Amino acid sequence: MKDELKGRIMDLLREHTAERIYESWFNQQRDERKRRLHFVTLLCAELTKIKETMTFATGLAELGIESVIEGDWKMVKEWAEHFTFADENEQIRQTSASVYARFSELLQQCWETRPGTSAAQA
Repeated sequence: MKDELKGRIMDLLREHTAERIYESWFNQQRDERKRRLHFVTLLCAELTKIKETMTFATGLAELGIESVIEGDWKMVKEWAEHFTFADENEQIRQTSASVYARFSELLQQCWETRPGTSAAQA
């Protein structure tokens, strides 16, 4: 019974997330969807490279990509900063920062060119 309830809850969460992503994606102008798709494609390619070398924080990286799709710019900025690993201990910085450097850079570029910024109009 407990596993069945857990399964139902997980199904509802996945459905809600899919709905939220669908709405945030298709409510955007065509140019903004193309811009986001460009970054999502680059981020997914980078995540594939990361997964070849480590599994540390890859679930968080997937959430970063989801934030780009949704246009959650506050979270995109936070993920960009997170993947510098600046707040982590030296060992984690040494092993993870270089692996995630390009991923963090792409999130930062996406954030800097979000709608409403001067970089977006350039």
